[in-house]
Amino acid sequence: RTAITVELPTTTLMPTTLEPNECDSDPCQNGAACNDGPDMFTCDCAPGYEGTTCNTNTDECGSNPCQNGANCVDAVNEYACTCLAGYDGVHCETNINECASSPCQNGVCNDAVNSYTCTCSAGYEGTLCDTNTNECASSPCQNGVCNDAVNSYTCTCTSGYGGTLCDTNINECASSPCQHGACNDGVNSYTCTCSAGYEGTLCNTNTNECASSPCQHGVCNDGVNSYTCTCSAGYEGTLCNTNTNECASSPCQNGVCNDAVNSYTCTCTSGYGGTLCDTISIRLVNGATSNVGRVEVWHSGAWGTVCDDNWDMNDANVACRQLGYPYATNFYGSATHGAGSGAIHLDSINCAGTEASLGSCPHGGWGVHNCGHGEDSSLKCYPRIRLVNGPLSNEGRVEVYHNGVWGTVCDDSWDINDGHVACRELGYPSAAQVWSSAFYGQGTGAIHLDNTACSGSEASLGACGHNGWGSHNCGHGEDSSVKCNLT
Repeated sequence: RTAITVELPTTTLMPTTLEPNECDSDPCQNGAACNDGPDMFTCDCAPGYEGTTCNTNTDECGSNPCQNGANCVDAVNEYACTCLAGYDGVHCETNINECASSPCQNGVCNDAVNSYTCTCSAGYEGTLCDTNTNECASSPCQNGVCNDAVNSYTCTCTSGYGGTLCDTNINECASSPCQHGACNDGVNSYTCTCSAGYEGTLCNTNTNECASSPCQHGVCNDGVNSYTCTCSAGYEGTLCNTNTNECASSPCQNGVCNDAVNSYTCTCTSGYGGTLCDTISIRLVNGATSNVGRVEVWHSGAWGTVCDDNWDMNDANVACRQLGYPYATNFYGSATHGAGSGAIHLDSINCAGTEASLGSCPHGGWGVHNCGHGEDSSLKCYPRIRLVNGPLSNEGRVEVYHNGVWGTVCDDSWDINDGHVACRELGYPSAAQVWSSAFYGQGTGAIHLDNTACSGSEASLGACGHNGWGSHNCGHGEDSSVKCNLT
């Protein structure tokens, strides 16, 4: 308590009387103790009060004890500070640490007054650094899927791409997959442009140039972008498509060569025989046409006649067939076609009619005879050509006799020169007209000749140029016909 002395005014002492007690009036307030004195009193004030009578509440806020803008609330013998947000302590002297609760999940907390800020670690964001920054937001992966991580990302590339950002087209050609060609890179793929002669996805297959069977008559040998043909016998040319002309060397000495495949045959001129027509066996001499005349045979290196003793149709048939004609139409004696000269080879011939040659028939022996040339034999053979289906004997479809068979002649290249030869072979002077396309009806059976090419002077159609006996590319709808002049 504070002792307060109150001085009273000086008075003149009067005769002694009883001194009054100034405390009797309870001048001290607020529970203060009163101290009486002569003509005065003092008050011992309770804590928190002041003034003569302790009637004044002491202002503890007068010294501004509250810091940081806090509001001081005075009380009796005390005060209280009402702190601004962000401060605490008796005097609001302490800045509250808002970072104490560690609000920043992935970063550093920076305390402020009544607030805080978070400085996020790399890869995080947000007020509390609680959000993983999406590094994929900018779509960095150009050809792939972005996989977000903390402060990083990875790219899972689409097939065919590589690189950190999937920005590199993988070169599928790097391994040189195309074995025989150029590699063309694509996305997750490649194509091969093959070099000539190769095929397949990887150009690893040698193209089989033989697959189309280019060698027509031979064996194909495949190479790289090429092939060769090993021709079968009788064929030649790059593709073995040419029939080797075995007649090119003119092997038939006295006849027409007929080319075939890897072979040939010779159609001998009358009187010649043998494989190469190099053997003279029988001939007709002094006749008006090739199928008529005096009979002469070849023996011991010389031509000689045949006497007419026993000479008959059987003998004539054998001679005609030996000459290549179908049969004989007549036989003659007494040198009807003139007397020969030189040797007389045969006499007293007695053929049955089936023999292959006069020499095979019974006779008196080579050079044995009892006759002279006045008895020389002759004959007439049915021609190796005939006209069929015409209205008159001098016109019709042309048919020729070969190897014992009648056959037609195709109209390819058939012209008036061919007609002249055919008519003269028949005994007519010349042809008047020729026809094609089976003008006198279609034949049957063999087609003997095609592409005949007569100059007009040949003795027979068989002696003209042609494809070869039996070689043709036609049917009977192309059978040839002719009309011969009678005079």
